Amino acid sequence: MYADTADYNERRTGRRATALMHPTHNGERFELLSPTAMPRAAGFLWNKKMLLHVTCRGYAVAQFMQPEPAKYAYAPNLEAKTFMQPEQPYYAHHPGRFFYLKDEETGALFSAPYEPVRAKPGRYCFSVGKSDLRWRIEKDGIALEIILGIPAGDVVELWSLQVHNESARPRKISLYPYFPRRLHELDESVGAIPSRPRRDCRFLCDPLPKGG
Repeated sequence: MYADTADYNERRTGRRATALMHPTHNGERFELLSPTAMPRAAGFLWNKKMLLHVTCRGYAVAQFMQPEPAKYAYAPNLEAKTFMQPEQPYYAHHPGRFFYLKDEETGALFSAPYEPVRAKPGRYCFSVGKSDLRWRIEKDGIALEIILGIPAGDVVELWSLQVHNESARPRKISLYPYFPRRLHELDESVGAIPSRPRRDCRFLCDPLPKGG
């Protein structure tokens, strides 16, 4: 066990970690601390039925087997759709997985992980692991924790989002998930998505207790 991740990285590679990126969890994960320093930085998740490629800024390319590979999220200018092409150019309206968060009291708006609003976060971390991708973003006292994973044998994207109020006052915010496909309201009684559409989700956030 090494004293810190920089020491661990230096012993493995002979190079010190930079201020913008470093390995964590004894090399099991790698973190990027800026959404703009390496805009095409990305992670891959895959199983026998699907492959998902998501950048640190939220752009996504995804495909599944039916039985031949077919993409269900891709740029319209991408000609080859039977295999994944890394580090392709991205543009403002490229498909992705985005969450818009609006302060209903001030009107301020930002998006996570970064696109398409491109508001500069107070804190940012994109963490790539062997079985999931994670983001931790803080902006104006509101923190988002996003986790993306896929199951072992199904064509499903598993998204988890937590919103934390890190300011010292109650907040009134709205959260708008934006995916390539139409979102629907989650039926918590069955843990599935029925056919009733829902436009957005709204929250009232109280300050976190001290030490919590």
